[in-house]
Amino acid sequence: MKSATFGEVFAVKEFRVLFGSFALMIGGDQIKMLALSVLVYTQTGSPGLSAAVYMAGWLPYVLGGLFLLSLADRIPARGLMAAGELVRAVTCLLFAYAGLPVWAMLALVVATGLFSPVFLAARNAMLPEVLPGDAFVLGRSVLTMVSAAAQIAGMAAGGAFLAFTGASSALAATAATAVAAAVVLRWGLPYRPARGTAGPGAVRQTLRVNRRLLSDGPVRGLLLACWLPCVCPVSYTHL
Repeated sequence: MKSATFGEVFAVKEFRVLFGSFALMIGGDQIKMLALSVLVYTQTGSPGLSAAVYMAGWLPYVLGGLFLLSLADRIPARGLMAAGELVRAVTCLLFAYAGLPVWAMLALVVATGLFSPVFLAARNAMLPEVLPGDAFVLGRSVLTMVSAAAQIAGMAAGGAFLAFTGASSALAATAATAVAAAVVLRWGLPYRPARGTAGPGAVRQTLRVNRRLLSDGPVRGLLLACWLPCVCPVSYTHL
């Protein structure tokens, strides 16, 4: 049986849409968090608060993954992903021009971070539908590579914006990338109904599925294999 190729993967229009919007999302998030930390430092002169704002999205992201992921199966993926990009655009514009105090910025980062894993889960769940069989493996590896590349490009672009135009302009640019990603998703993907139906509460269902995954030895090993490469670079940067 002939294996899938990268050319065949990119020949699928839906994958190209997911790929492009994903690159915009990752790069835009890097610009947003870098600009936001600089904005807070400019207001307060506190390196601690600046670092706290930069890292504030991680804990709610974990909590969202633990308690809310089943929402990704209850809402049509195209609309959910586009909504996530619009939320990011509005959030960036509020950071840039609303004159929010630091505590409000932190609260907004935490609130939006809770639902970020839901938006990402909708994208990940669509990938095997778009790329069946071993094409999924290639597609997933491409998204992993573009994630790393987009993070680097986003940091570079964020630094350039901050050097030449300032934090507010960098956040406005991030809002523009989010709107572009929402348009790409809305008009580039066909409508697909939600994969699941409303059963028990979203939190209860998410907890139940997470318990099932973690109680399965082979699945637990695969999850660990996915987590460790992410942990090692982060640990290295803090040495």
